[in-house]
Amino acid sequence: MYGVSVALFGLSLVLFLRFYWIRKESMKIFKLINVPGPPPNFLFGNLISFAKKQAFYSTYLDWYKIYGKTFGYFEGLRPVLVTADLDILNQVMVKKFDVFHARKVFPVQVDPDKDDEVHMFFARGDRWKRLRAISNPAFTSAKIRKMSSLVHNCIDNVIAELKRRAHNNDSIEMYDIFQRLTLDSMSSCGFGFKTSAIQNPNDIFLKNCRQVLYNTTRPSLFFLIGFLFPNTDKFLVRLARLRDYIFGNPVFWLEKQFEKIIAMRKKFDSVPRMDLLHMMIEANKLTHSEESLHVHETPSQNIPEPKYKYAKLSLLELRSQCFLFLMAGYETTATTLIYTAYELAYNQEIQSKLYDEIIECFPNKDDEITYDIVNKMEYLDKVWCETLRKYPLASTVVARQAETSCKLSEDLTIPKGMIVQANIWAIHYNPDVWGADPHKFNPERFLPELVAHRHPMAYLAFGAGPRKCIGIQFAKMEGKIAIVKLVQTFHMILSEKQGPLETIEGATIAPVNGVYLRLYPRDIDQE
Repeated sequence: MYGVSVALFGLSLVLFLRFYWIRKESMKIFKLINVPGPPPNFLFGNLISFAKKQAFYSTYLDWYKIYGKTFGYFEGLRPVLVTADLDILNQVMVKKFDVFHARKVFPVQVDPDKDDEVHMFFARGDRWKRLRAISNPAFTSAKIRKMSSLVHNCIDNVIAELKRRAHNNDSIEMYDIFQRLTLDSMSSCGFGFKTSAIQNPNDIFLKNCRQVLYNTTRPSLFFLIGFLFPNTDKFLVRLARLRDYIFGNPVFWLEKQFEKIIAMRKKFDSVPRMDLLHMMIEANKLTHSEESLHVHETPSQNIPEPKYKYAKLSLLELRSQCFLFLMAGYETTATTLIYTAYELAYNQEIQSKLYDEIIECFPNKDDEITYDIVNKMEYLDKVWCETLRKYPLASTVVARQAETSCKLSEDLTIPKGMIVQANIWAIHYNPDVWGADPHKFNPERFLPELVAHRHPMAYLAFGAGPRKCIGIQFAKMEGKIAIVKLVQTFHMILSEKQGPLETIEGATIAPVNGVYLRLYPRDIDQE
């Protein structure tokens, strides 16, 4: 018996030493390509650093100060190269897109190549190209202009609610308000169903959307195991699905609602509605030509043509696209709006200047706030851009994976499978790019003559290259109209309840405790 125990101990020791050696050898990759970085733990890599900071972006900033523009770290065994070098990012995002067309895949995530439920955000290669081509027609300027009337209705409902609360002299938590606005707006503009989040803070769709986002701020044990042992990922996906079916998951609930909505829309599609779902269904009916499949965003489009490029969206793909557009449009626009409102309330002179532009464009209180006029408002656009420079809320997902080994310069070759992560906060706060005091909110940074001389990778609020956010123009339309109506109607100041702005990182980088403002109705009767 003693001999068996000794043998088992010896075997265990040999296996552990082999495991240790394999991982330590794998973690020499950054030394081999002459990239500095924090020393990794053989098991966790550098994940412990993120647990201490509770955020990727702030940890990147710390390492940026120590190791410079480009450094490497490990998520378990996976190597990630983080860079604020604009020329490297231009190579990765644009010029060598044929090599770096894949996004970073997270643990316990469906297979981006094979799973029927993958949506456009995580799809890659020919599958991504097909999904993007089918979705593109829904986001043209003409289509967005048609949807703007639906946005107006939702914003008017919010303004009415804010007037009521301002009349009561309430201190108003605005992040909650903006989330309710963007959910009602996305459900109407996107999918033709009516949520009641503005009137009802307990709306069932709102509760489930918020739970989805809350879950992204609390990575599960499965997530950690997936980082540490990537080969267990398929098993973990099945285990996570079993857990979610037993205990419930807001994602499943939302997907089930979309199945019902899609079925109803297909049944009654003789009554067209100008929203995203209708346009995707219509685009799905078309036979896509070579021209319609081409993505006109960069000269580098050397991805193999899709094998199934003429195939329609399956029900699961359509459902997943709907889920993606709902969650992305709901949260990112709400978060952009809350940061904009915070900065306008904090910087009264900027709020006054924006108000002057609004009155110049819409001198009478009953003037229609049209998509075309809002789109031409220069100072409003500067405010919008400066908000997303100072708060690049989706920065952690701007990353690409090398599908083959790729030489980016004489000094840097990226091996196959390595992730290249843009260090957006370091870029957006670089005084060499943005001038003195990058922590100050200054819309004048976006004067046309300054923008023209800036590196194309200096501003990455929506990513870059062919995988740049497809919903940019829709988000701008919705967000800018909301800002115009808000500033036109109210003078905003920070509430006495508002302390220092603190953030939490999940699907986006959002305020932890919201933002409290006081709103004072303006006298805008200038007729």
